[in-house]
Amino acid sequence: MAASHPTFLLLASDQARDRMVTPTAVAALEKAGTVAQLDLPSIKDEAARAARFAEAGQGVRALVSAPWGRQGMPVFTPERWADLTLLKVIAGTYDNRFDGWLDVADANRRGVTVIDTSRS
Repeated sequence: MAASHPTFLLLASDQARDRMVTPTAVAALEKAGTVAQLDLPSIKDEAARAARFAEAGQGVRALVSAPWGRQGMPVFTPERWADLTLLKVIAGTYDNRFDGWLDVADANRRGVTVIDTSRS
């Protein structure tokens, strides 16, 4: 695959992916680039979860969360942003609940588009 293709990180457990992420949606992402999946909620230790997220986030252009929550995504601190230098999109169903983990205006200033697929 050409290096210019984006890399997508799907934040979901296998169960959440099977229940809430359609194969059509995954296929659409795969047409545009590579898709990796990360099950952050299964990592109980917060430091280990943050480290795994930082490792998996290298080279990622889009973070896509399974519906209904941030799926264990850590707080976006300056250090977190430094790990995600190529990130352009954060997408998921958050119901506009960003307090305490993501400053949307800061994300926008960094050139990252936040897409909330909530119906509210």
